[in-house]
Amino acid sequence: AGSGLQAVVFGLVLILFIIFEPLGLYGRWLKVRTWFELFPFYRRGMFRRQKSYMKSERLR
Repeated sequence: AGSGLQAVVFGLVLILFIIFEPLGLYGRWLKVRTWFELFPFYRRGMFRRQKSYMKSERLR
């Protein structure tokens, strides 16, 4: 029973990691490295995806 629960927890952790960090460990490393390089100037939303619109959508 313990090994089944362990497998479920492990699978859940993997799924959550893939959802919240699509670049994986490399993406996490980039964030940590950038934080150390820009320490006093680091902004929280620096790695958020920016919405981009086509030129035709902006003119509406």
